Amino acid sequence: MAEIDVTRTLDVPPDALWRCVRAFDDVPWIPGGENVEIRGTGVGQVRIFDFPNRRICERLTLLDDATRTLSYTIPEGMPFPVAAYEATIAVTDDGGRGRLSWSCRFEPDEGASEEQIDRGIRRRFNAMIDRIEEYLKCG
Repeated sequence: MAEIDVTRTLDVPPDALWRCVRAFDDVPWIPGGENVEIRGTGVGQVRIFDFPNRRICERLTLLDDATRTLSYTIPEGMPFPVAAYEATIAVTDDGGRGRLSWSCRFEPDEGASEEQIDRGIRRRFNAMIDRIEEYLKCG
């Protein structure tokens, strides 16, 4: 099982950061997020992104306000050559600023380059964290 973690402290309050990322059904900071389809509520909820060349479904598997942690899987449309993917987002307080940790665990597909997968996922997590920070600063 491979693991990746991207952690950054953002210049936003931790409570505001948590409110943003915990809203699994309200993701205007994700490209295409304004047109996401939501099925269900709470844990088990699914959000579906229909992009021109791919449909990605994400299922919420954990939502814990006490620890400011959520987890999700991608049961359909995985954009990387991996299986058994589960991501976790956690928010902590770093001196009044929000520290966001976005991590995932997965099994690389046979023949897939772990180095390329690692770079791709890190690039995506960093881009999403940039978008969250920009959204919260402008919002």
